Amino acid sequence: MKYINKVLLSTLLLALLVVGCDTDELHNLNINPQAVTQINLNFLFTAAQLGAASGGSAGDNRYIDWRTNIGMCSYAVQHLAQTGGGIAPGDKYTHNPETSNAPFEFFYGDELKNLGEVLRQTGPGGYDEGNKVNTRNAARIVRAFLFHRATDYYGSMPYSDAIMAAGGGAEFFFPHYDTQKSIYLDLLKELDEASAALSSGNPDDGFAAADLYY
Repeated sequence: MKYINKVLLSTLLLALLVVGCDTDELHNLNINPQAVTQINLNFLFTAAQLGAASGGSAGDNRYIDWRTNIGMCSYAVQHLAQTGGGIAPGDKYTHNPETSNAPFEFFYGDELKNLGEVLRQTGPGGYDEGNKVNTRNAARIVRAFLFHRATDYYGSMPYSDAIMAAGGGAEFFFPHYDTQKSIYLDLLKELDEASAALSSGNPDDGFAAADLYY
């Protein structure tokens, strides 16, 4: 009997402790007050523009330019020749994976990722939904420019499913490859729609300073 009473008393005390706890205070203890929960989308847009022009948000314009305009294209057109060996571009058809992978690595891993986040947060359910019309549509234009460059390099590539995994959905972990024709047709549609949606009479907060191009 004493054992049963102890069990009942312990259960009652435990229940009182659970009910008496302020769970909101406990929850707040797990929130880092220094953590960023909403990034300024102007920063992402500027970084994407800088990367689109220079081949990386770090601003190293040599990386993409060297590996595409000189490296990748020289393999095909044979404008350059070299007397030595190595992996430098020229007339030897030497393949350098670092060169051929550079646009894929930087466009998807940097610029398109930043623009994808801008579009996600200015779209349905985003924390800036409806507030940054010009930023959203300017991001669509820069995104079209990047995909135009990328499909010129690679042909068929991930497009309609690209940069979608951040919004959820395991099916986007392995995006399917769209044909170059379908990519170009959609890019033309994107440019028409985005250009028509830009508004000079309703500028976004801070957008003028964030836009490096115009």
